[in-house]
Amino acid sequence: MNQGHTTNETRCATFPWSDYDYKLWQLKIADNGDYELRPMHAIDKSLTVESENENVNVIIYDRSSTKSNKWKIIPNDSNYTSYRLMSNESDYQFALGVTTQRWCKQMSYSSSTTAAKWEIEYVKPLQVPGLEEGVNRIKNVRSGYYLDVPNSATADGTQIKQYAFNGNNTMTSNQLWRVKYHWDGTYTLSPMHCQEKGLRVTGGLNDALVQLYPTDSIPMSGTSVYWQIINNDDSYGSYRIASEASNFTKVLAIENASTLQGANAIEYTFGSANNDRWIFIKIPTP
Repeated sequence: MNQGHTTNETRCATFPWSDYDYKLWQLKIADNGDYELRPMHAIDKSLTVESENENVNVIIYDRSSTKSNKWKIIPNDSNYTSYRLMSNESDYQFALGVTTQRWCKQMSYSSSTTAAKWEIEYVKPLQVPGLEEGVNRIKNVRSGYYLDVPNSATADGTQIKQYAFNGNNTMTSNQLWRVKYHWDGTYTLSPMHCQEKGLRVTGGLNDALVQLYPTDSIPMSGTSVYWQIINNDDSYGSYRIASEASNFTKVLAIENASTLQGANAIEYTFGSANNDRWIFIKIPTP
């Protein structure tokens, strides 16, 4: 919709289909059944309307908790052949539409025209090359230690740390992690001894602690159990693990680049100390 631009207030328009990620959108459920529409080439932005008025521009802008980037997706017929996207900002009076010049605007919906009717086609994101779903041990490049749930704890809020390999390769080990891929291209990472929980972080600030919480509960504002895993394409064969809570601007790291056992897992801006690079070691399952 926006020819690959990533700056705030970029106006959206429609173009013929081609295999570019700026024409792919992540539909993310929000409050009250609304959705955020996030461009895949700029996942920290979302489709936003400039005001509650008719005929204002539709743009991309930094994701926020305001209603200007929330949309109700409503089927236009019982066969779900098309949808209308009604903006929360207008109290659902106006819809996402297209002008004759192809610009996206907020406009009145009419069933007699196609200007505000949309087809939604599901495109399955590709999984990260070289990374396999299933059970993995996750090793920090800098320290050589492994991501660990201390003492096999199961309590909500348990702080995730790094420790030396404990010799336990059973499917209940607190150093083995189930890496699960989700439809929107994100992952959850759950310890095998407590698979209903996973890594969670609160907020998008450096030094935020990474802790254990249920993966199927409704998260508090600013928290998320979802992560993007990105191939670093380096000599270590490592990956970085970016948190959704930070709009994927911060990654899983070891605090203070420590090489000591028991050091905390945190989120931090990706850097050069190798404490934020991770090697996934696939473990065969019985």
